Amino acid sequence: MKPTSFLTSRTTSLLITICLTCCLILCGCVSSNSLEQEINKIPQNNLVFLKNNQNIPAVSPKIALRLKEKYIKDFFAPWETPFLWQNQNSIKADYTKILRNFTKHPVWYANPSLSTIHIKNNINLATYPNLKLRAITIRATNLRFLPIDQPSFGDWRKEGKNHPFDNFQTAFLNINVPLFILHTTHDRVWDLVITPYNCVGWVKSTDLAYVDNNFINDWQNHTFIVATKDAQPIYDDNGQRPINSRIGDLFPLLTNNYSSYQVLVAAKNQTGYAQFKTVNLNKQFSEIWPLKITTKNIASLANRFLGKRYGWGGVHGLRDCSSTMQALFTPFGIWLPRNSTAQADTGEFIPLDDYSDRQKEKIIRKTGQPFLTLIWLHGHIMLYIGEINGKAYAFHDPWRLHIKNSAGHLDQRGIIGRTVITSLDIGKNLRNNNWVYLELISGMTFLVKNYN
Repeated sequence: MKPTSFLTSRTTSLLITICLTCCLILCGCVSSNSLEQEINKIPQNNLVFLKNNQNIPAVSPKIALRLKEKYIKDFFAPWETPFLWQNQNSIKADYTKILRNFTKHPVWYANPSLSTIHIKNNINLATYPNLKLRAITIRATNLRFLPIDQPSFGDWRKEGKNHPFDNFQTAFLNINVPLFILHTTHDRVWDLVITPYNCVGWVKSTDLAYVDNNFINDWQNHTFIVATKDAQPIYDDNGQRPINSRIGDLFPLLTNNYSSYQVLVAAKNQTGYAQFKTVNLNKQFSEIWPLKITTKNIASLANRFLGKRYGWGGVHGLRDCSSTMQALFTPFGIWLPRNSTAQADTGEFIPLDDYSDRQKEKIIRKTGQPFLTLIWLHGHIMLYIGEINGKAYAFHDPWRLHIKNSAGHLDQRGIIGRTVITSLDIGKNLRNNNWVYLELISGMTFLVKNYN
């Protein structure tokens, strides 16, 4: 009888193990799907949140003109007033500190043979600034924290650090972006540039061209056309396809044809300076800049971002929360800086830290202007788009919610990782959810209200 009992015991244990494993897998699937199910219950269409008469201008012609003038001033600041946001000495001080900290505490990077001494010597701050020239991007390119291509990741062994955030990625710059070069590396491969977005970083020298006064005067003396759809092919006069569009690309207009605009892009000549090249934009995905500021226009354009994958710092040409807001409002002539904190400071900021969750949502619903009000929490920015049945909703590009697993560690099942429409308390009913956005909201910003 003992052999039979022994076999039964082993079989029973095996069955219990299998059952427990299946339960865990099923629970995991349910937990994983719960967030998606909650998102899918919300209409993923910004137009659903519009009220009546939302195609009328949301701002007066006077304010629209002021917004346009401010955009032009800030966008062309690298050519006209490069130290509008930060002076030359403070930039050097920042990089002195960056290099000192980087030398003392090297981060986890993909290439373990990467030498911090080599990076420091290549930057050679002793010669800063060694190159003061105005420039323009001749193709879409990365803006890097340090002059290296290799990515830098957090310590994957630490909680919350095992996600694809490249710490060396600062931003992704479109074609035709004005720059001011402060410094070039010893190997002449990278240039330290001031951008139009209140941020500084390193760009590959091959991705920009120098500009002179004649180029600048001619470039700025045009009406501009803005791209309103991503990944649309742009052809030159010979039918060649030199680039794909990105929402927010700005092009000087040459001629307005029946089905297309003939516009300019910057190219590089043999001396390293910019020259004009003509290309054609299909009118189906480009318009005269700026677009009329109506909530319907903003909602329609915002729909073109829905479902696009999240990309920290614009890595791989993707967008994060703040670059999504930046790209959305550029076609309307509303300038936004690079990061979420700076964007929250752009308009009229209303602090919400001292209110309960219920009070925060009530204030946002009562005073927020749908599609023109940003909602800010530390490290994230959202666009308030309106309410349904007394509940506030936002359009945004989040990475994750903080959901704990059974061991108390961050769970990958909390990842959203794309542009979506959610409630402000998305995930509230999920088991082991650590927080919801509503709890962490610190304020909201009116982009055009009381604009001076």
